[in-house]
Amino acid sequence: MLARTSSPLSPWIVVRADDKHSAQLNVIRDLLARLACPQTDKHLTVPDLNVVFPYDEAQARAGPARDLKRGFEARTCDGSPAVSA
Repeated sequence: MLARTSSPLSPWIVVRADDKHSAQLNVIRDLLARLACPQTDKHLTVPDLNVVFPYDEAQARAGPARDLKRGFEARTCDGSPAVSA
């Protein structure tokens, strides 16, 4: 569904929300970066691309990616490694 409905004009944006606080801050930064607001400090509106990024079919097929910032693999709620389908 995501691949069929995503377009350059209106792409799906993926948010890795393992760390809720970081995810929320990065979503706000991403929204501020997309708005044309001259009062915002531009270096504060750069989201972490490991947390907020455009949908990419290759990433979806590869399954859960390693967390580049922390160096661990994605895990399920019970702590076992996440498995891609």
